[in-house]
Amino acid sequence: MLISEKDRQDAIKTKLIDSESVFAESEIGKYNAAIINNLIVNIVENSYGKDFIQLDEKHYQALKTVKKTISVLYIKTAKFLTYTTKLLNRCLRKYTISCFMI
Repeated sequence: MLISEKDRQDAIKTKLIDSESVFAESEIGKYNAAIINNLIVNIVENSYGKDFIQLDEKHYQALKTVKKTISVLYIKTAKFLTYTTKLLNRCLRKYTISCFMI
């Protein structure tokens, strides 16, 4: 569950977040390409020759932190969308009523 650069830009434009500083640099990186690369490398290094796959503890904890940050952002997004939908419905209702009164 990673967040695209476009999603980050949209979140900033809509004021859901102040800046990309919400996405802290970590053991696994800050941007999707680096995160994916670093996780794959770490999995290979920690799993080669074994009958299971695993991350080291640092990468695992960093991935949990990224996931939590993204979850918080999605919750904010859901609240924003709910608010916006209610606001638009109110506006449309007022517009519809005024159209019938003409």
